[in-house]
Amino acid sequence: MSKNTTLRTTARHAGALAVVEQHPALLAGLDSAVPLRSAGFARRSVTYRAELERHCADVLAIHGDRLLRSAPGCTWAFNTLADGLGLAAMCPGGANFARLHWCADPHPGCPELRRRMLLPGSSNGIGSHP
Repeated sequence: MSKNTTLRTTARHAGALAVVEQHPALLAGLDSAVPLRSAGFARRSVTYRAELERHCADVLAIHGDRLLRSAPGCTWAFNTLADGLGLAAMCPGGANFARLHWCADPHPGCPELRRRMLLPGSSNGIGSHP
């Protein structure tokens, strides 16, 4: 990838992030939904999770804009995004989206470790945090 392509891609992602952050209800919904999805997927087979990962990527590549326009199918797109992030949260290092972070297991540099130190008695497991 050339330097110019990298700069254009970075600018496009920054623009998309700015748009997503203008939708606090979307972020609040994901903050609640992603940990629940991850917990449910933990009981599923690796094959099932791999197939669902591909499905989420395909759906969001085509229909992800429905989330931001409240177009027909936006609930479906939201659920697909929550599923994808829930699956990613189970991977080493967790998942980051719009300045939120979810992970199944705290890891080096993980914001979850800091959150647990600030909130005594917080449960172990998947959590989200800015």
